[in-house]
Amino acid sequence: MDAVEKLTKELLVANRAGIHLRVASLIMQTALQFGNDTEITLRKGTYAADCRSILDILSLGASPNETVILEINGADSQKAMDALCELFAAKFYEDEICKGEHSEEQPQELTQELTQELTQELTQELILEHSESEDFP
Repeated sequence: MDAVEKLTKELLVANRAGIHLRVASLIMQTALQFGNDTEITLRKGTYAADCRSILDILSLGASPNETVILEINGADSQKAMDALCELFAAKFYEDEICKGEHSEEQPQELTQELTQELTQELTQELILEHSESEDFP
């Protein structure tokens, strides 16, 4: 039986725009590659974001040159840490996208279908969040 390993690493948000929708989507897609028994969390200050939730990731509000703490706990800890560290180190491939240089190994721009799914997920989460508040009509 493999030992469950908890890993923690401080990461720099080194891209030009910080963690925005496309970047949050890449983080989420990467986290979803690992089993549900592997918890993947990004922390900034006192806020902890589940990396399987795009809204959580966006809520970090991580700007360029800020640091976040990546915490991973589970059977696939090392693989998940390697994959996410690579994503951060590559600055989420923004330089390549801005230059229009794509290869088969790099993530492509969000497709229209994925963008629609993300918009629907965000809208549903926001409606649910606001419907629980007293200010919602």
